[in-house]
Amino acid sequence: MNDQEYLNRTHKSVTVSISASQTVNRAITAEMKRKYGEDGYYDPMMKAIRGAGTSVTLENTTMLEACKFAEGLRISHPHQNVNVSVDKEGGDFICNVSWNDQVRYYPEYPIYTEEGKAKAGHQEVA
Repeated sequence: MNDQEYLNRTHKSVTVSISASQTVNRAITAEMKRKYGEDGYYDPMMKAIRGAGTSVTLENTTMLEACKFAEGLRISHPHQNVNVSVDKEGGDFICNVSWNDQVRYYPEYPIYTEEGKAKAGHQEVA
């Protein structure tokens, strides 16, 4: 199956997740360092940060529709990671990246909206 077929196929459910804000992540990190100390804070901090994000499950949707939805979140929250995933057949699709990092480090990633095309300077939309 090629990328376009995968994008246009309807999936039973697709999960779009957005990480907590940098402010929340900093507060969690400070609290975990206070509570567990420099040597023991990392694992509890990562668990708390992962739990602080928000996930939305889109049902009976195409991956393209989910990617467009995710791109809007990415653009409106450019420092926060957004991930698109399905439970099977490919797993993570956009791989937990922020808009700023996508534009800076992964310019080869597809763009899904006209707004994204304009902001990233891409020539075409997927």
